[in-house]
Amino acid sequence: MPRKLLAIIAAVGILVTLVAAPVGADTPLVGEMDLQFNLGLGDPTAPCPEFSWAGTIDFEGDTFGLAFIPTGRVDGGRGFLFQEFWVVYESFVPEFTDGVMTACMGDVAMWGYDEGVANAPHLTATAEGYVVWVDAGGSFPTDLVGNRMVFRGMSDANFLEFNGTLAIAP
Repeated sequence: MPRKLLAIIAAVGILVTLVAAPVGADTPLVGEMDLQFNLGLGDPTAPCPEFSWAGTIDFEGDTFGLAFIPTGRVDGGRGFLFQEFWVVYESFVPEFTDGVMTACMGDVAMWGYDEGVANAPHLTATAEGYVVWVDAGGSFPTDLVGNRMVFRGMSDANFLEFNGTLAIAP
């Protein structure tokens, strides 16, 4: 009996090593976000009324456009819960004039959704979600579809600028 148990433990150990090696070799895709709040959010006369935050994200030295489209919000005293779609643009950076987003269309590299919480007194936001679609001819591998996405960051005191990190698990 001890020999069988030892053989099973050895086989499981070898299997775990073989399976874990390729997974451990992958690293998350991490980008630094630099966003601006769209003062035209919800204004039907604004050029891009559906977008809340937009700007750039830098993945390993390559800069892409990034925008968020809110789909739900629940106020909760000192903060709020939110749900949104996010879009990474291939070769387009959103444009602003006097705080209003004036250009919001470009070639989409990938998109997904997330939900999270913004803590008003501390000016922080955290969200988790998933990658839904990746352009097969773009800059990102299509095997990111279905992977978990997390972002964390901090806004300025006026809630007009947001800087943080967005990571997509391997």
